[in-house]
Amino acid sequence: MGKSIKTVPITEIFEVINGKDLVFSRQEKDVNGINFVSRTNKNNGINNEKIKRIEGNAPHPPNTISVALSGSSILEAFLQKNEYYTSFHMRVLKPKILMSDETMLFYCMCIKKNKFKYGFGRQANSTLEDMKIPSLDMIPDYVKKSKIPKPETVIADIPDYFISEEFEQTCWYLDNINAKEFESNYGGIYEFQKEKLNINLDNWKEYRIDDLFEIYTGDDLTMSALEQGEYNVVSHSKSNNGVCITTKEIKRRNLFSCERTLSLADRGNFFATIQPSDFYIATRVKALKALFDDCDKFVLEFIAVIINMEAFRFGYGRNCCDKLNFMKIKLPTIKEKGDFKKRIIQIDKKEKEVFVLDTKFMRKYVKALPFTKHLIEEDNR
Repeated sequence: MGKSIKTVPITEIFEVINGKDLVFSRQEKDVNGINFVSRTNKNNGINNEKIKRIEGNAPHPPNTISVALSGSSILEAFLQKNEYYTSFHMRVLKPKILMSDETMLFYCMCIKKNKFKYGFGRQANSTLEDMKIPSLDMIPDYVKKSKIPKPETVIADIPDYFISEEFEQTCWYLDNINAKEFESNYGGIYEFQKEKLNINLDNWKEYRIDDLFEIYTGDDLTMSALEQGEYNVVSHSKSNNGVCITTKEIKRRNLFSCERTLSLADRGNFFATIQPSDFYIATRVKALKALFDDCDKFVLEFIAVIINMEAFRFGYGRNCCDKLNFMKIKLPTIKEKGDFKKRIIQIDKKEKEVFVLDTKFMRKYVKALPFTKHLIEEDNR
């Protein structure tokens, strides 16, 4: 049997302070102001914009932990190194004794591990104070010996124990400790656009999925019988871009082109994504092969994001399956004259005008986004 862990109420180690209950949109913005922390699991909980210091309302002190108490990011706990204000349904944990950053991060992880208790709309407003966490004398030795690398540390220097602990911890490291290094390597845009690319929804028209794509459904595939090779096999998982295994060529099974095909998990998850190389699909996965000519990964990525916005329709055990054929999404179009044979068009009966997919806009829009530098590097290999 493993060693039992002594736990204590969170109030034995931290002073639990109510959040500021502020509405971000009502605050005056200030580039040199105070961080605003809300109920999100992104960017250490910090909003992209800072707000002006509020007279008569002191911000929370640095070296405290912000905790979200409700919503999809419930119990997201983050160590805040600068003073900050908070939104609704937040608590702040102030340590009763001096703690290292490593110890504070350990307790952030412990709090997050209780997230599973708060499904189906449950909130932690009245239960956070009673939550049990490991006592100070139960903190693992590796936490005490750890030293968070300085911001200038290169990615290759991430300690192995840090990566092996959890993928989430590695992501946190890249987002918060080593952001400059990470963004300098991967955060660039592929193509700078001189004019601002505005999204004008008046030019967006509705399309059925089976008008845009030829839809293939994955058959049963015995993973254990496959021999490791150069081709990805895409499953219905969201992890690792859906790729579950690699295989050698499978005879009498469709190999899909990554340049013209999306993979889409349609049961268990609803998740469309591009793939970096040609791929096979397993069961519970569909392949969407473009029926329009002007297609590449950038256009597919744009459409995949739009398709994934329909995921809310398939919660609570609902599956997409054959409903995909009839699903409708809106995409940017452009008025165009000429020969429309073999082209996907929309006809506005009122104005008697013909529209075609504006794939040039989709491509430009995606290329101008951060982190597309890495996407195009994959595309050019």
